[in-house]
Amino acid sequence: MLKKIITLFKIFFTALDKLSESQLNDVAAEKLIIKFEYPPKTKDKSAPKAERAESVSIDVCKKINEFTSREEAREYLESFNFKKSQLTEIARYYKILGVSKDTKAQLVYKIIEVVVGSKLRFEALLDSD
Repeated sequence: MLKKIITLFKIFFTALDKLSESQLNDVAAEKLIIKFEYPPKTKDKSAPKAERAESVSIDVCKKINEFTSREEAREYLESFNFKKSQLTEIARYYKILGVSKDTKAQLVYKIIEVVVGSKLRFEALLDSD
């Protein structure tokens, strides 16, 4: 039971970590409501190219989730020399907002902070007992 609660806290903490400082202030002031909902049903992709791009993104995302340091994740992402559109797709997978005007380096930074950074911050909170 405790493990499920910790997992739920991790999910909630990750969601909060994606909010901007002003959004967090609005949540604290009860001006913004946090809502939980089921994810939308996925649509069938009819274009083979889109399917290949999506599967590559998902494979990369699964691998990024395994890293325990920001540097390892950065080296991994930079080893592919992704186009900006591919990094944007990875950012969309993690529901990172406001990435359309970001440079490739900014996208890599945001992806790493959302995935690896939030994991490290959560583990630091658990270890601070």
